[in-house]
Amino acid sequence: MIVYELGWWYLDEESGKSDEQVIAVYSSEQLAQKAIERFKIQPRFIGHEEDFYISKYIINHEEWKDGYFCSDDLKGDM
Repeated sequence: MIVYELGWWYLDEESGKSDEQVIAVYSSEQLAQKAIERFKIQPRFIGHEEDFYISKYIINHEEWKDGYFCSDDLKGDM
């Protein structure tokens, strides 16, 4: 099963501050697109209507198969 996550991410380049929100998860990309139209008129998102994104995920499928690492993990490779 595939789902579509609707999110919003904004970065203020001058201050370096960012704001991120996972808004909802939908069963189709079309539903997520329709939701953008509803959410972009809300006060929090006005002026940043282009900062919405839709991510596609497969249920029960691992996205990070290789795991996480830190920059210190790479020191032995130098």
